[in-house]
Amino acid sequence: MRNQKGFTLLEMMIAMSILTIAVVSIFKLQGQSVKMITSVRFYTQAPLLARLALTRFEAKLVAEDPELESDSGTFGDGFPGYEYNIVASEIEECEGEEEEYEFITKYIKTVDVEVTWEELGISYSLHTTIFIDMI
Repeated sequence: MRNQKGFTLLEMMIAMSILTIAVVSIFKLQGQSVKMITSVRFYTQAPLLARLALTRFEAKLVAEDPELESDSGTFGDGFPGYEYNIVASEIEECEGEEEEYEFITKYIKTVDVEVTWEELGISYSLHTTIFIDMI
């Protein structure tokens, strides 16, 4: 029997299989990390964009039409693919509400703002109540 140094073919095939599994796992983790970072970016920006859309909507209510019930649009070139949709409604009357407060309740609205990003197909919703200062 000769004393040979080196690896057998079987040992090389097993080593290559283990290396392949490790490399595939690393690439899969990299893809998941990129998707997670993109999602986190959206959920960081979406509340700020929702507030921006709500501020624009409030300005339209005061300046143009206090009876406006909805609005939608985009955020421009700075946020491509981002869109918003706003739906406003008057508050529901509470039991026992006296007529003396009726004049002020018409200036209070509940507002739902939804910010969506087409690229990932995800959305963020904001539900709030606003008072329209008409003075």
